[in-house]
Amino acid sequence: MFQFMTATRIIFGEGALNNSLSLINNYGYSVLVVTGKDDKRVEPLLGYLKQQNIRYQRLAVHDEPLIAMVEEMAAAGRLFKPDMVVAIGGGSVMDVGKALAG
Repeated sequence: MFQFMTATRIIFGEGALNNSLSLINNYGYSVLVVTGKDDKRVEPLLGYLKQQNIRYQRLAVHDEPLIAMVEEMAAAGRLFKPDMVVAIGGGSVMDVGKALAG
């Protein structure tokens, strides 16, 4: 597992998700979850959130993100008022996650 810290925390590498789920509890009680097409990749996170009674809203990125798509997701995120953004997926998912967190 590797960590890269800037203004936010990015954790990556084999086993990173399962080894870092408990960190979510340090940041609040609601999560905006940004994912890609692979539902299996996000199952451990969603299961953990349900187990901890943490509310979440999931937004899925299926293609290259367009500005209009990011603006629409940002509007949905503002209505949800999350304490944090968690993005799980590839480059497009990470890009959208960073944009929404901003």
